[in-house]
This record gives sequence, C-alpha cells and structure tokens, in this order.
Amino acid sequence: MNTLIQPFIIFFVLFFPGLYVSLVHFSWGIVQFHAFNINDELLRIITRNIPALCLIWYFLLKEPLRSVLGQLKPAKKDVRQAITVFFLLFVIGFALSGVMSFILPMEAGDIHISGTASWLIIALSCISTGYVEESYFRVYLINHLTLSGFPRKKALIASCILFSLCHFYQGPLGLVFSLFAGMLLSHTYIKGKSIHGIAIGHGFYNLASFILAHIQSVSGVSM
Repeated sequence: MNTLIQPFIIFFVLFFPGLYVSLVHFSWGIVQFHAFNINDELLRIITRNIPALCLIWYFLLKEPLRSVLGQLKPAKKDVRQAITVFFLLFVIGFALSGVMSFILPMEAGDIHISGTASWLIIALSCISTGYVEESYFRVYLINHLTLSGFPRKKALIASCILFSLCHFYQGPLGLVFSLFAGMLLSHTYIKGKSIHGIAIGHGFYNLASFILAHIQSVSGVSM
C-alpha cells in the first residue's frame, strides 16, 4: 500500500484538478477547446507545467528511480521515435474518429488563434505538456510500480487507465483515443527506454490537433 501513496499524491496534485473540472463539465460527443488567451496560456506553462516537470524529475533523481536517469539523455533515435509516434497517433485518431462518428454525434469546440507569438506559446504549451504527461505516466509511474514489485503488465495497465482519465474532458472519443494512445506510448517507451521521442511526438500531435481545430473554426469545414 505504501508503494501507491507517492504516485497517488503526485497524480492528485498534478492531474486531479483537471479531472474534476472534466467531470463537472463533461459533455457527450463534444471536444472542448477553451478560448485561447496568450497570457493565460503563458501563465499555465510557468505555474503548472514547469513546476510539474521539476517535481516529477525530482523524484526521478531519488532512489530507486535514479537508475532510469539515462533515459533522460537525448539521443539520435529520439527523432525517429518522435516521427513514428506522431504518425501513429494520427492514424489512431482518424480511425477512432471514423468509428465513433457512427456511434455518437461528434462536435469539436471552436478555437481561434492569431499571431506568431500566440502560436509559439501554444507550441511551447503542447511540448511542455507532452513532457509532463510522459514524465509521469511513462517514466515515473511505470518504473516506480515495477521497481516496487508490481508486474510490468499491471504497471502498464495502471499507466494507460490514469492517462485516459486525464482526458475525460475530450468526451468519449478522447477517453478511448487516450487509452489506445497510452498503449502506444507505453509500448514505445518500454521498447526505446527514452522520454524525448514519445514526449516530442505527443506534443506535436497535440499542436497539430490545435491547428486542425483552428482551420475548422476559421473555414467552417468539418475535418
């Protein structure tokens, strides 16, 4: 039981507030993109993403997780891994969108972003969010549970389920997509033993999703 206290506290502090808001404002079939404000987004990076990364990586510096520190070093393979993750996330996303559209009416929220500075901020937000989520759900959680005696399969299942729950605000499609995405990201992490490829691929997929949502909002054309 003591093994679960630390990861539960970190999850509660970093992700539960967003999960709570998702449960309160949940809407079937609708993916909500909140109105973009450059100051709010920059504040979120500074007050949430950066401290979250510092907290997670602090625990990675402590025993017994110090053994995974080598996975934080960039390598050439990270570029190939990031491209692969980005492509496969898109394949999963488009496939699930097609299937879910026959089950539930899907509606994307409006999002309008203008100006180079705004796009740079949202790109930084997407990449830093990718690093926060991959640092916790893959590098920290999987290794913490397995090094504490949990079977790897159970650690992977826990990682995928918690990762999916954090995307509750995206509706049924977001829940199902995040579950499959979690499986892909976990498998890629276990195989490659590096955070950078999955974090960057994850972040650029999020950025591409914002770009597509912006194009849809401006043009009025359904993607």
